[in-house]
Amino acid sequence: MDYESEMIEDFIVDLKDTKTDLLVLCLIDSRDRPMLKTRIQKEALIFNQVYTKSEHEPYYFGGYSDDIDESYSSLSDIGLLRTENKGYVLSGFGKAIVKALDERDDETFRRSELLNKALANIDDRSLVAITYSLFPKLAEKSIIAESLNPLINKLIMNGKPLSDWTREEFIDCVRKGTPITLAA
Repeated sequence: MDYESEMIEDFIVDLKDTKTDLLVLCLIDSRDRPMLKTRIQKEALIFNQVYTKSEHEPYYFGGYSDDIDESYSSLSDIGLLRTENKGYVLSGFGKAIVKALDERDDETFRRSELLNKALANIDDRSLVAITYSLFPKLAEKSIIAESLNPLINKLIMNGKPLSDWTREEFIDCVRKGTPITLAA
């Protein structure tokens, strides 16, 4: 489907004003499969830790952002996202918006691509465990922290136990788009 460039322009201007919506679109675009809400939250948490210093707060299931939650809901309501297999994917119009961002060499778009390159091999549960381990203040109120400890203790990232990783090493991998592989 062809969308008018003026309509796309209007949406991009609005997205630039609401950086959270822009981030959610870019994160979902960077994956080749539907993205669950938990994954969106954790990738946004990591993105914000790497580039903006987080807007996430401690919550019952780790770092959480109301703004991110509102974004995927509102983007779905206006037709930029659709639900598929319990996760979010871009609609045709959402793809047109992201294509325009790519053509502009948008910074958020490029950074989300690097983030995905670094995290692409990490399953959702392991990603949650990584955020609990490397950003512990955001897991202070968590009701599932204890259940993640066995996974945290056995995760090996790029040949090194998760417990030996520093937040800075992890952030550096994400910033550079260095793929992180897991062994448990």
